[in-house]
Amino acid sequence: LGWLCASLCALSVGFYFTAHYFILVLPVVAILFGIGIRYLFHVFSFSSARSVRYIPPSFVVFITIAGTLFAHRDVLFQFPLPQVMETVYHFNPFPYSIEIASLIKKNTVPEDRVAIIGSEPQLLFYAQRKSATAFIYIYSILENQPLAEQFRLEMIRQVESSSPKLLVYTNIYPYWYTKPPGWIALDRWFFTYAQSQYHPIARFEYHNIRDTVLITDPALLEKKPTHLFWISIYERNGDAQDSHPPQGDNPERIKRLRE
Repeated sequence: LGWLCASLCALSVGFYFTAHYFILVLPVVAILFGIGIRYLFHVFSFSSARSVRYIPPSFVVFITIAGTLFAHRDVLFQFPLPQVMETVYHFNPFPYSIEIASLIKKNTVPEDRVAIIGSEPQLLFYAQRKSATAFIYIYSILENQPLAEQFRLEMIRQVESSSPKLLVYTNIYPYWYTKPPGWIALDRWFFTYAQSQYHPIARFEYHNIRDTVLITDPALLEKKPTHLFWISIYERNGDAQDSHPPQGDNPERIKRLRE
């Protein structure tokens, strides 16, 4: 019971409950289930008949396992892997990560750095490329917390200082989603920076695994995306590093970013 209380406390930190957070409770729940089966066996231990002692707890175990398998039969036995990922992770771009990472790998060499403006570090893993910034997740720079602005400016400084070969912008929320002020500020910086020093080379758009499109035509890349979700890849202009020196520590630039 102490372990259960500790697990519930760990689950409730921040009072933000996401499905995978409940993994913290699974170990103690599994042990309590085992204790319950043991107790059920003890309840029927008065009988000398083996069937009376073993059938009730065995039946509970069977129903639990069979019910779980039946409830998730589509994901476990029916769906192909891309559809499994779409079912579990919804609009997140995991089913398309390998394809997008192959584009990143094709347009870089192992020494090149890549900046992902979003929280999709698996792209770096599949592409076997290093990040241009330590902020491979951007939640901490978008949340309403005291250090958000400091983190955001530090991320911007790291990206501008390293001048990565590629910028990858992930748009995994529909257009009607209200972005927090920190996200709006990050978008304002990113699109200004990208337009001045980079050019788009590809955009992967999708609604779901049955409706995806990869755009590489420069003329089409200038047009607005036609799907709810999209990921754009920008390549550094040939003289970007020489003609635009890093300005991440410039006080005037920091002031403009804050405004």
